[in-house]
Amino acid sequence: MSRMARGQSSTAPNDGAPPSYAVEYPSGAFSSHAVYGRRGEYYSTSDDVSPIPVTPQFVLGTSTEVAQAVKEGGHRALRQLITDAPLVKDASSIQPLRKSDFLFGDSVEDPDAVFIEAEQWLHKTGSGFIYLPKIPRHRSLTELRRQAVTREMSWRLTEEHESVHCGYITHQAFPGSSRSHITGLRPGVLGLDAPPRNEFLATASTLRNRLAALGREMPATRHRIYGWVHSLDKFWWTRMTTYVLSRWGEELHACGLYAAVRATMYGLPVSARHFCALFELYNSDSNTFLTRQGELGLALHEMHRISGLPMGQMLYQEYFPSNHELSLLKDRMPDRYETLWDLTCHYHIALAQSEPLAKRTKTFVSLKQFANYLFKNLESNSGEAICELAPLTPSGVNILMKKIDAHSYTTSSSEGGFPAGTKFKSFLWHATAPIRPMTLLAGFLAIWLKKCVVSYQSCDALPLEVLYPAVQLAYKKELSLLPVMVANIHRGLRQLSGAFTRKEKESPTQIPTLKTELPYTYLMAWFVLHRPDMMSVPSATDHSVPLLQLLENGKWEGRGFSDVRQQLQVHKCWTFSTCFPQSSGRYGDSLTDEERPREYRTHLDIGCFNWLVNIRPGYLTFRVRDQCFIEPYLPCRFARQFGYDQLYVGNPRQQLRAHGGLVDGLRAWLWTVTGCTGAKFSLPSADRQLNLTFLSCKWLLAANKTIPVKPIAELEAEEASQIDSLMTFGPYKSKASVIM
Repeated sequence: MSRMARGQSSTAPNDGAPPSYAVEYPSGAFSSHAVYGRRGEYYSTSDDVSPIPVTPQFVLGTSTEVAQAVKEGGHRALRQLITDAPLVKDASSIQPLRKSDFLFGDSVEDPDAVFIEAEQWLHKTGSGFIYLPKIPRHRSLTELRRQAVTREMSWRLTEEHESVHCGYITHQAFPGSSRSHITGLRPGVLGLDAPPRNEFLATASTLRNRLAALGREMPATRHRIYGWVHSLDKFWWTRMTTYVLSRWGEELHACGLYAAVRATMYGLPVSARHFCALFELYNSDSNTFLTRQGELGLALHEMHRISGLPMGQMLYQEYFPSNHELSLLKDRMPDRYETLWDLTCHYHIALAQSEPLAKRTKTFVSLKQFANYLFKNLESNSGEAICELAPLTPSGVNILMKKIDAHSYTTSSSEGGFPAGTKFKSFLWHATAPIRPMTLLAGFLAIWLKKCVVSYQSCDALPLEVLYPAVQLAYKKELSLLPVMVANIHRGLRQLSGAFTRKEKESPTQIPTLKTELPYTYLMAWFVLHRPDMMSVPSATDHSVPLLQLLENGKWEGRGFSDVRQQLQVHKCWTFSTCFPQSSGRYGDSLTDEERPREYRTHLDIGCFNWLVNIRPGYLTFRVRDQCFIEPYLPCRFARQFGYDQLYVGNPRQQLRAHGGLVDGLRAWLWTVTGCTGAKFSLPSADRQLNLTFLSCKWLLAANKTIPVKPIAELEAEEASQIDSLMTFGPYKSKASVIM
């Protein structure tokens, strides 16, 4: 078969060309509760009474020029914020300004009112009163919506020009040139053959170069791949997934999760050599991978094509709601409330049943323990069919009561709507009632989330905070699983990169290792998407399923790490434009993110607005309890993956924050999904030859220079010189700082 045009259904060509995958952006209206596409003032001017004081957007003492540049959101200032270029007031200014921590403002400390105490959960059942022990509670980020900041970007996000000086890289790594018609993605700049004033072309801080500066070199021989989903038919994960897809297939289709769950049934075979070869190309300053042909990023539309995960319309959050929020949930959605209660009770019961209790210091149950608790006979060697959890007998409950020394609880005053003197039995007695079918589905989704999508602390831990989003998903809540999965990949790579480059006194040239989890399977499937020669895959017939599912029977190519590394350096082996959008608009159409009159929402349909979020700078936010991982998402650095030409952006900024508190996370999330910004953009045109401007080509050549690995003698000499310098000039520096 020949390759079909972009924007059509994908094919598997036999002429050696990689397939082009269609990614649907269907038209439709936003749901009434959706946050996406709202105008920023809809939240910042809310009349809701909140005990949380509004925090400033910038730190005390910030100049008017800095605040104005950030708030106006112009493309010139935005490019300066994401690069090492100096931030200046305007094109004629030479005085550099202080850069804000984030693209929308400074990092702030969460007010004390954000935090709440642990609370017991008191509940009335048909047979009496039951309580759950104290659970750490947190506020939803939606309670902080008055902290939102506005976003303006009244400029053309996509810029079209005729006869622009473009470049290309030869086999000898020299720039060639030509003139072409281009459509670039801003805030990149064009029309220049030399860097702007006070900007310089520099070698990129890829992991490989950072290790070389420390006298280290990949691979990390002691590194173990954590969080990798790879299973066989006889293993518990595949058996449980098969059962769930059969038992709750209709419900999962209604939730929009069937394809995403099925795609993770087997995963990919483990290959540390391929991961290490890819990882050393990673630059945590830009969240991109640097290749000989350009930067590559984890584009959202590509990750959707790989995973089948939904973009969603509400932020995914891992927290356990307060009793106040649970009370509102009970009034508005009683079925969802009862399922969360049922699931939380069974979580604690499974924790009580786990062995050995005396040696366990953790307060969570493992993924496999909870799976075996909910579904019996998961191990294939049992020879029995899978069955669901059965109720406990009163004698069984009494054994558990004695094991964990559980007692009843009597209220001393009015509490949770119950009068003083109300006696509550232990949650263990809830085990005598049959488990709800929706509880079993939500329990599976909780395991799936932590095993496949948002593995964080430990690939085998099921934290209590994942129960609530799992219940929301079971009841068709449209959570943003796709952005949070990509954020979790970047968080894991960033932490792992920091661990690999941590200085060690005893073994300075040995790479330190750290147990860091991330969704490796999606990352490596993305790798194969752009380097299909790295994996041999049986011919697939159904290209409507996620790419991860098509790769589940694949085999990695390459003999060892050195061989894989060498292949990744081969000229023109990377594929950039692999996925193309199918939307309600026509290719090349120009659209504007304007407000629908009197609705505080964009007039764009949900498909076109999601494409706008896909191509403009923003953040990928992953909230866990009282902290947020806030990963920069900068599509202008890898524009060709979206069907646009690559403009010059510049060296990535090293001080752009990627972590913060709840207010920081709330602002990053809403700033990213805000609508009515005035942004103008065009949908990409199909079947175009994508180009790099001449300056972006020159930058790429400079960035790709490899730093030689420093020998141990040179490192020791540098360290000795630094110590001598500190001993010689340290006292004088201290005195000077006191005088100033």
